[in-house]
Amino acid sequence: MSDDQPVLSVLVPVWRERGQIGGLVAAFQALAYQPRELVLCAGGPDGSFAEAVRFRMPNVVVLEQSPGEGKQRALARCFRACRGDLLFLTDADARPTEEAVAATLRPILAGEAEAATGAREPLPGLRSLPIVAYQWALEIAGDAAIPDLSPGMLGSNAALTRSAAVRAGGFAWDAATGTDYTLACRLRAAGVGSRFVRSSRMPVGLATDLRDYSRQRARWLRNLVLVGRRFRDWTVVRQGIQSMIIGVVFVVLPLTPGRLRRPARLLWLIALATGWWRRIGYIRAAPPAVRLAFPPRRWPLLLLYTLVDFATWARAGAESIVPAWRGRW
Repeated sequence: MSDDQPVLSVLVPVWRERGQIGGLVAAFQALAYQPRELVLCAGGPDGSFAEAVRFRMPNVVVLEQSPGEGKQRALARCFRACRGDLLFLTDADARPTEEAVAATLRPILAGEAEAATGAREPLPGLRSLPIVAYQWALEIAGDAAIPDLSPGMLGSNAALTRSAAVRAGGFAWDAATGTDYTLACRLRAAGVGSRFVRSSRMPVGLATDLRDYSRQRARWLRNLVLVGRRFRDWTVVRQGIQSMIIGVVFVVLPLTPGRLRRPARLLWLIALATGWWRRIGYIRAAPPAVRLAFPPRRWPLLLLYTLVDFATWARAGAESIVPAWRGRW
């Protein structure tokens, strides 16, 4: 890549992720794109800012993130401090690769789009964990349904021009959660579509326990409904509400009293079996690396994951209704 390309600014809010900073900086420095800079807005009680300062150099800008500032405001500060006409958004636990970054940037550099987003895959060291392989299979299945113009953006693998960012508000808007989807909606409102690059897969640290997995998935689903409603993205809102209703019904069915108890429990078992079988299908259709981490002898574990998914959908419904829970991270 030549030096006559636009400056690439990689923007990363970092909160309480000290152990991720060194790996992120090393991955950034290994990229071939020139000229480039990394802008970190780091903070947290674990000493993330002090750790980030250790890596400060001419192409690594470090800002201090204050308690309560949040991802959106930290991202806005990264944007104000950067000098690039081409922006790349990613997370502290991502490890940007040459292949992923180049693929996401390609339609923008070719003048085919002003914004683009890709997919993600687990870091190699996590892929043998069943919960990680399961998430990978789910995301592969979900990615297949995303149209070429994506309704959302993946915060760990997204790029846009500075001009598009300015027209979308320059990140100077509030978003307690749902930063990435809000950005996609604001870009769309400004007439900027986000190209989905299927060949781009960013290595990231997926959730390694069910608690983090459920919390993250509930937040994503809740954000689709709340942010989608604000921007009148009714297709996404409808899909999100359908999942929430299914989750609530599944949680409530076993509590059905009286003569309806037996048919309700039968319906509950049918729903569980159907969800389990569908998840087996996701595993079977996934690439060899996923199937290797999740062989048939582990398929009974998918029953537990199915239960967690239904409960997570119900949880997202509750969080979207109770005002005090809507901003949970």
